Amino acid sequence: MLTGTHDEQCEGLELLARLVGASGERPPKAEQSATLINHDAAVRLYDLVADRCRQYDALSGNGNAEARGEARTKIEDLLPPDGWLGQVLLPSQGRILSADYVGAIFPSR
Repeated sequence: MLTGTHDEQCEGLELLARLVGASGERPPKAEQSATLINHDAAVRLYDLVADRCRQYDALSGNGNAEARGEARTKIEDLLPPDGWLGQVLLPSQGRILSADYVGAIFPSR
């Protein structure tokens, strides 16, 4: 769970963004249309991704290639389909994404 002060939570979200390949570059003006993610949705996204990372770590055992491969196979079933982050961040003409929306993207454990 994302805990700590507001600034610490923001730092965690910035780290998550870098880990999933988000860029700090602004898109061309024609592509700029805000997708708004409320605080609870951002925290939910962080928590879900962190949970999957912790599960992968726990399942990867001694860290050899076979164990990592088996862990990856199990965790891939718990991740959204390819391109999910790009879909979440597509311009939405001001639609606000909720924690429920973010939670629905991820398959249940």
